[in-house]
This record gives sequence, structure tokens and C-alpha cells, in this order.
Amino acid sequence: MDEALKDKVGVSIEDAERHDITYLFRAKEFDNYFKKEKAVETLKETLENMGIHVDKQKNIAIDTEERPSKSPRAFCSGIKVPDEIKLVIMPRGGHDDYAALFHEAGHAEHFGFVNADLDMEYKRLGDNSVTETYAFLLEYLLTNENWLKQHTPMKDVETYLDFLYLYKLFFVRRFGAKLSYEIKLHTSETLEGMDKVYETTLDKVLKFKNGKTQYLLDHDDGFYCAQYLRAWIFEEQLRATLQKRFGEEWFNSLDAGKFLTKLWADGQKYDVIELAKMVGYSGLDVNPLLTSIRKQLS
Repeated sequence: MDEALKDKVGVSIEDAERHDITYLFRAKEFDNYFKKEKAVETLKETLENMGIHVDKQKNIAIDTEERPSKSPRAFCSGIKVPDEIKLVIMPRGGHDDYAALFHEAGHAEHFGFVNADLDMEYKRLGDNSVTETYAFLLEYLLTNENWLKQHTPMKDVETYLDFLYLYKLFFVRRFGAKLSYEIKLHTSETLEGMDKVYETTLDKVLKFKNGKTQYLLDHDDGFYCAQYLRAWIFEEQLRATLQKRFGEEWFNSLDAGKFLTKLWADGQKYDVIELAKMVGYSGLDVNPLLTSIRKQLS
């Protein structure tokens, strides 16, 4: 990151602040490969190759309309699972825009395929690491060399993958730091000094200046950062399972689509540890995630 910051932003990592990191990871140099006009089309083609026909899914609506008051942040809303699912995005193009669309599509397809006869608790509650896993599974198709060659005109795939794995590593480290801070926040008897704890904790892990002002804003209820961390771990395991069963290009396999929709039908009846055991692991194992990042960035 230090080298990338010096090259693209003109600051060292020690002098960088949050806005510098945001600019770095926006990575406009890759925009030509991820056109705004092709985002939804690319998503539909990807899912169709797994036997999932978005245009025929009456229960899932994709809102891409550009409105002045529309939130720029993509999100998925399960209004009535599985009968009414909304995927909302403000298209603008770029790698991060595609990643957001595919991530939210993972949520939408998961909720859209839930068995309607399941109890409400399995439809709407449970371990949110599960739905985040499915969201990451589609999002990280953008880290698959074969998918990139199939769906983008990109030639220098390796440079892009180096960047994207750095981006992924940054997020894993950031959410690990957030969890560490949030445990301290929620076990403290006072808020006094917690702004400094926030700053110190994130600065130590991320190496740049995070500031103090976000110490009560930069977290979600219920230690949701831990759900993301568990999802990153299981996504790597689930993806390895798909590759082993259906090949490196599992995203072109109708059988892989059937395998996933069968998992999605269970909603969140099982947590990620139970699901990991169901696909052949002894439980969650962080090593495959760390190995894949090290391999790409070595």
C-alpha cells in the first residue's frame, strides 16, 4: 500500500488519511473494463450461465433508475422473503460499482430462493454470516481470472488481481481492527477516551491516520463486523468446494447453480460453521483465506 500510495496519491502510508485510501482504492484506471451501461447485463449473463434467469424472477426487482435523491450506496431489501426482494443501486461504473452490484445480487438471490415454507426465523433471522458469504461469493467473481477474461476486455489481469487482493486484504484487516475496537467499546464503563482507543487501534493495524471523529459511527449493531469476518472465511471454503466439484469455471456450470440454489433454499437455518461441515470441512478455517491472499500478493 505504501508503494501504491506514493505512486498514485503522492503520500506515504504513514502520512495518508482515510480520504487518501478511498481515492487509492477507487482505482479509476480500471474504469474502461467496467462500464456503467454493461453492469446489469454482465450480472445477468453470469447468473444465466448457472441457470438463474434474472428476467424471469418475478420476486426480485433490480432498481437502477438514476434519481436525484437516490442513495448512492447499493443495498438489498428483503421486504417479504422470498416473495418481494429489492436490489437497489445507482450505476456509475468502475470496479467497485460492479463489486457492489454483484455483492447485493448475492443477497438478493439468496433471499429470493429461500423456501417459502420455512419458519419466519429461518427466513429473516439467524447467522448473517451466511448471507454475507453468498454476497462475497458473487462479488469475488471479480477476482477470478477466467471470469475476467470472459466478461471484460481486460488484458493485464495480473495487475488488476494484485490490486484487488490488496483491497481485500485491507478490508479483512480493517474489520479485524474494528472488532477489536468494538469489544473494547462495549466492555468499557465509560465513553471517555474511547475516541483515542479507536484511533490507536485502527492506526496500529492499518498503518495510516484514521482520526478520532468516527469512533461512535464506524460500527454496526450486534458486532456485525464479526459476521463479515466469518463470511470472508467461509466464502473461501465454499468457493474451493465449488471449484473442486464443478471446475475452475464453476460459474459456467448449471450443476453449480443447482448446488447453490439448494443451499439458498435453507435461508439462514444453519450457521456458517454448520454449513462448512455440510460441505466437507471440520468447521471454519481461516488458513485458505490467508493462503489465497499471500499467494496473489507474494
